This record gives sequence, structure tokens and C-alpha cells, in this order.
Amino acid sequence: MSVRAKYTTQLLFQISNSMQCQVSQPTTASALPMLPPEIMDMILDRLPIYRDHEPRGAQSLLPLRLVSHAFAVRLTPALFHHVRLRAVDLRATSTPLRHLADTTHLATRVHILSIDGPADGLDDLAPYLSRFVNVHTLHLTMTHPTSRVLPPVSAPVVHPFATMMRDSLMVLQAQLRQLVETVREAHLAQLEIMLLGLPYDGGYAGFFQDIEWAGAAFRDVAKGLRRGSVKLADRQRNYTIMPVL
Repeated sequence: MSVRAKYTTQLLFQISNSMQCQVSQPTTASALPMLPPEIMDMILDRLPIYRDHEPRGAQSLLPLRLVSHAFAVRLTPALFHHVRLRAVDLRATSTPLRHLADTTHLATRVHILSIDGPADGLDDLAPYLSRFVNVHTLHLTMTHPTSRVLPPVSAPVVHPFATMMRDSLMVLQAQLRQLVETVREAHLAQLEIMLLGLPYDGGYAGFFQDIEWAGAAFRDVAKGLRRGSVKLADRQRNYTIMPVL
């Protein structure tokens, strides 16, 4: 945190203490008056994490929401501008994603939404996505499952490698189509940028050689969509991103 941001934060907490004194004590001529909205906006605009919607610094803004209702009103848009949800269990009945989607006054504040989680339960995602009506950037990444059911060691190899790779690519394309359809069903009218990620342990070249269809599929998601990409990642978190729109 810069020196300027540090002193600005200290000033905000001094204001918080003064406001608390006004609530607990009778108002006197010497009491600090409530700051005009313009002054509060000027103070907050001095904080880079507020001005630039920096998600990594959002936690430091949380205490400031407790200063007063006026600060809460101004800080809420910054805190929920960019939301990233990790390890989301789409089949669970109670998740941060569902709570956020059900809280309309917060869901409508989200403009950049990132969701990382296993593909299980993807069919249930569209109704919740549809409540983020102001999202213009969506990163939807399906991760590798935490556990795998491996075949017995003695199981014979029935298919040659080339056939296995072709079948794997077909599964990958089907998963991508399902992701695209999920977002399309959410009817995100403000969507401009979309990145869809899939787990994949095979070679990337074969998949990207036959991906022209993805551009047309992406365009059907939203009229305003101007940039779309596909991300493939392995279990070591190595990944490649290919623009398709």
C-alpha cells in the first residue's frame, strides 16, 4: 500500500471514530459535522483499490463499509465489481454462488465474474448466471476433479493411441459446447468478453485445429460479445489460451 493510501485509510478510520462519537453522545456545536457526499467521494477516489476496482485489495475495504451507511453505499459497488469464486460445487444446495445470485442488490453490482469449479452440476448453472444481469466479462473454468476412478492395472488396452486421442478430443468438444450452451441460456445481455476453460491432459494441437465452429457458437451467446477465448489446462496448471472470436 502506498504512503498516500496509508494516510488516507488512517483518515477514514479517524472519521469513523468521530462518527461513532456523534452517535453515542449528544450533538454539540464542536462535534464534527457529517461529511458532504462530494468530500466522501474525493476521499475514496484517493484509494487505488477503490478507484481501480482491484479485487486483491477488496478485503481492506470491508472495514470501511462499517463506518456509516453512506460509506457502505459507496463501497459496495467497488467490492462486488469483480467477484471470483473458486472450487464452486455446483451441485451443493448452499454455495457462495447461489447466495450471491439470490441477493439481487449485490448480484446486479457484479460486472466481472470468474467461476472455477468441477463440471459436475453444470446443468444447474444457467439459472444462477442469469441473475448477474450486468456482467460484461465472464471467466468460466471447469477444473480437474479432485479424485479419479482409475481402471484396474490388469485392464487390457483395447483402443490404439490415435483412437483414444480422437475420442478424447470429441469429449472435449462436447464439453465446450455444453459450456457455451450454459452461458447462452443465461441470456447475459451485457456480456462482451468470455473465457471458457476446460481440463485436458492431452495435446492441444488437435483440438485447436478443428475449432472454427467455436467462433460461430460464441457469437450466438450474446449480441454484444466481441471477444471469446478457450483455455485448456492440465493437472500441473500448465495452460494455453486460444482466441476463437
